[in-house]
Amino acid sequence: MTAINGIDVSVWQGEIDWARVKAGGVGFAMVRAGYGLAADPNFARNMEGAAAQGIPVGAYLYSRAVTTGEAEEEAAFLLELAKPYRIVYPASLDMESAGQHALTNDQRTGLALAFCGRVAQGGLTPGVYSSLYWFETMLDLPELKPVQRWVADWSSQKPSLEGGVDLWQHSSRGLVDGISGYVDLDVSFRDYAAEDGGGEGEPALPEAPAAGTALLLYGVPLYASATAQTRSATVSGRYWVYDGIAVDGRLRITNSASRVERTPIAQNVTGYIDLADAKPEEA
Repeated sequence: MTAINGIDVSVWQGEIDWARVKAGGVGFAMVRAGYGLAADPNFARNMEGAAAQGIPVGAYLYSRAVTTGEAEEEAAFLLELAKPYRIVYPASLDMESAGQHALTNDQRTGLALAFCGRVAQGGLTPGVYSSLYWFETMLDLPELKPVQRWVADWSSQKPSLEGGVDLWQHSSRGLVDGISGYVDLDVSFRDYAAEDGGGEGEPALPEAPAAGTALLLYGVPLYASATAQTRSATVSGRYWVYDGIAVDGRLRITNSASRVERTPIAQNVTGYIDLADAKPEEA
């Protein structure tokens, strides 16, 4: 039986050293994309960090939905956040909120199906995360047969569930090198990366912001070219994307909006920054 050790992470784990996490034997990561319609502040950082180390990822969203319409909105929100990344593990709905507890089994199951249907339309593998108790007593399991089940049960033995368990969160107090403090520990009983036709592959990078996009940078390394091995300076403050063209994972920036796409290039470009550091000001 396949059994791949993994973790699930969110902003609560702070800054993660993904190289050390990989070296410690972590085989996949489920990364929180958000809660309701709010993005997890560390989602992009965690996705990029895991991808850079070749760690396959899934995503999950803590649900606040109490209607099927809201569940579909949450799915669309997760899909939008997930666009820049290669996600091979399930995109899952985290069901445990007090608002959902007050609903009926049929209503809760309807939320799960609405979310998962929209996720499947978006091309990702849909899943539901919840406790073993919720799966057994708060949801209609036969209706969730096509959905990946990520079951939280903090015990020493794999939980038994009608229709099977695909992922198992077995601890909330795990210790993993590269992460300060506790982290949730998981096991996947499917090799989603292999099923997807790839393993580690190349790191997935975010799309390049458009020319003229304002960036607010803090201590970002600046390079003289797209291939320079060492930085020429460190920049902070407001800058603008020069032309929106990514070269070897880097982007040209300029120090004035009036210089965007102006020539000659050498007189108007400040330098190159890593694409992962190009965070739009409004974000």
